[in-house]
Amino acid sequence: MLPVAAHSVFECGVRLRDGFFFRGGLVSSRSEKRVPALPVVHAQCLEPEKSVTVSMGVDFNDSTQAASFQLCTKAEGFNVSIQPAVGELLLPVTMSEQDFSKEQGKLQGMNESSATIAMTPESITSQPLHRKVVNMANVGVVPSGQNNVHRFAAKLVSSGALVLVCVVQKDSGAQLTVNTEKTIIGSMLLRELQTVLSAP
Repeated sequence: MLPVAAHSVFECGVRLRDGFFFRGGLVSSRSEKRVPALPVVHAQCLEPEKSVTVSMGVDFNDSTQAASFQLCTKAEGFNVSIQPAVGELLLPVTMSEQDFSKEQGKLQGMNESSATIAMTPESITSQPLHRKVVNMANVGVVPSGQNNVHRFAAKLVSSGALVLVCVVQKDSGAQLTVNTEKTIIGSMLLRELQTVLSAP
């Protein structure tokens, strides 16, 4: 494992005739500093057409900026880039409906993004709305006393900043609201949820 915070874990495998190792590093979206080159795996006796799989932990620092590195043999290197979806930067949070409303009240104004979604009958009946949301983003379902109101809560893996999602279903569509102090993440999540919820 690379000695960085293992918030997102990816498995990388490659077929080689020689040993391989990782070279390069991750670019931090805040500091723009590159992690020094660190060997991870070195397989001197890897047989032809065989494969080796290793796990690598990546702290994306609450950013969808790609992590770039190289898989190298003695003869050549292969550039690899891993970019997370915004929904993968989240961890589910459990809270009550009352706590949701309280926290949402603290994240108004610039911390709120909203949109009206036009939903066809097919998109409404294809699968439950909450299932579409949790399949797209790693969020927890908040219990609701209203059948047409769906609430979801999560936190960003790196900073722990709260992310709240509320979907109010109407006859021909829905009102979608995302609240978080990380406004860029909120806008990206809003756009992706719009796409998912309007799809049949």
